Amino acid sequence: MEPIGIGERLIRVHHRIVSVAASMLVSLALTACQQDLPGPCMHISREPIITLTSNEATRLEVSNVRVNGRPVRPVELVAGVAAGVATVAERRVITCQVPCGFGDRPGDWEFRVTSPGQRHTEVHRQAGYAEFDGGCPSYSDGGVVIDVDMASRR
Repeated sequence: MEPIGIGERLIRVHHRIVSVAASMLVSLALTACQQDLPGPCMHISREPIITLTSNEATRLEVSNVRVNGRPVRPVELVAGVAAGVATVAERRVITCQVPCGFGDRPGDWEFRVTSPGQRHTEVHRQAGYAEFDGGCPSYSDGGVVIDVDMASRR
């Protein structure tokens, strides 16, 4: 057997280290996928910050949304945390089946709610989460439920 040089030994050691590291990463990824865990130090909103209910309507349209006085695009609200069936058919309107929820930003919320055959309602509400756990990952839970009173058109 021929002796191997220092360079060849280093290459073999390097390949072993890379192989072990790759195996560990694959194992870690598979474990996280099987447990459906988010990555470390992420923040998770377990439910929307606003949930709408109504005794008078089954379908609502939400428009003119402002949080802390600033306009918010509806697509941003349903792309993150949403509950129920909430879609953005037009750029400025969220259409949802009651109950439905959207958003994850604490603050002063203003928006208009309409429903077919009903008068529109202006909503102005301070919204925040009732629970916050600052662990790793952290989470917020317990958003605000708003019962929208839709008066029939006369």
